[in-house]
Amino acid sequence: MRAYGARDHQVTVTGTEWLAPHFLRVWMTSPTLLHDVVVAPAAYVRFWMPDPDDPDVEHQRGYTLSEADPATGTFAVDFVLHEPAGPGSLWARRAEPGTTVQVTPLGSTRFDPRQSRRPATCWSATRPRSRRSTASCEPCPPRCRWSCMWRSIRRRIGSSRS
Repeated sequence: MRAYGARDHQVTVTGTEWLAPHFLRVWMTSPTLLHDVVVAPAAYVRFWMPDPDDPDVEHQRGYTLSEADPATGTFAVDFVLHEPAGPGSLWARRAEPGTTVQVTPLGSTRFDPRQSRRPATCWSATRPRSRRSTASCEPCPPRCRWSCMWRSIRRRIGSSRS
């Protein structure tokens, strides 16, 4: 996810609320997360949960936001606590006010390709199976063997970038 340009945000637990014996709502806050997330039904974020046995290892888990308030930066995430407990269940069970975790909002983010600074991705137009190149193809030479996807995207969105 980080390779796709997603930005990590630190979130801090502000409280917990038991909704049922194995269902825990964790309240959190972040000064930046909800600026990047499109708050809508089914908006989700990816948590980087620490491994219970090795704190240098992280596991990625996706969770849906609930009760999100962009004005205050507060939101809740509901966790089903199951056995055997995985990294997400263990983290939620141990969460208390002040606990922090890194969250990435890839998937429920605002994105405008006209403002992207990532290099264009090109596909070879000369082979039956296209090969990807992450090299920038701007500007493409007049007789370039590469079909530049970025040009096609710019035409579709009407960008004035040259």
